[in-house]
Amino acid sequence: MKTVKNLTIASVLLLAALPVCASITGNTYFTDVVGGSPIAEAYALSKDAFSSHSFADPDAAAGEYNDEMGAESTGQQLGAEYTYGWYDANGSDGTVHSIGVPYKHKFTPRVSGSIKARFLYSDFADMNVTLKGYGLTLGVPYGVYIKEDGTDYRWTLTPSVGLGIRTSDYLRGAFLMSPGLSSNYLYKISDNLILNVGNSVTYHFTFKWDDYAEPTNDQVVFANGVQAIVPVDRWVFSGYYIFNYLTKGNLDSNKYHTMGVSGGYRISKKISLRLNYYYEKGKDWAGHNIALSSAWDF
Repeated sequence: MKTVKNLTIASVLLLAALPVCASITGNTYFTDVVGGSPIAEAYALSKDAFSSHSFADPDAAAGEYNDEMGAESTGQQLGAEYTYGWYDANGSDGTVHSIGVPYKHKFTPRVSGSIKARFLYSDFADMNVTLKGYGLTLGVPYGVYIKEDGTDYRWTLTPSVGLGIRTSDYLRGAFLMSPGLSSNYLYKISDNLILNVGNSVTYHFTFKWDDYAEPTNDQVVFANGVQAIVPVDRWVFSGYYIFNYLTKGNLDSNKYHTMGVSGGYRISKKISLRLNYYYEKGKDWAGHNIALSSAWDF
């Protein structure tokens, strides 16, 4: 118990220290996050890993502590999600469409498998440029502390690997491989409040593809966040903050922030819907995103 509390305190202190460390090295530019470069695909793969393995699905988290509030599952879940985002950077506007299909399978009470396929399409009308990204993320979540242990906390570690491709109209593209490790820690504060601390690190190895015109840079991306989950009968709400930053590359900037809220409703014990809004902020750019997702437990 003491060890777990120490780990929690260390995670919170890490979250508090990261903004201070990253402020020394600047911010991430708009084109680095949603553009056509390998860096942009590295960020997309990092977000895939974090959303899949570092933050708990609010409905699943509620079910970890109360069977009446969670989904009824035999160990498999199939989902679908669509995200629409609009961005502004120094007067240049762009839109982003993303479609994701996640699937999870529980092999034992402690060991699961997860896979997420993602397609991303960006359009910058004033530049007459369209961009496309394709991603596939595989993970093997391991429950260090699970429901069967009878504790108020849950802790899951997930080694993962991602594969990504980024293309555009005028630059042919690049191929990335992205191994990583994610941590997901849940703690029940009360029947209507669950705290979720998520951390991930992903390493992005870039391979040239069709003579991509820009330099290729291997990257390391850290993402650290905290989420509050509030179950209310069939509704499960959440609010969260994520800090994202690079540690290497030829950039003079390397961080951005994500803040969001979501609300989900369980149509039945097996089917749920969720609406999610999040705001991203970097140097001289900002983005708004609305995501609609559904999950089917079977």
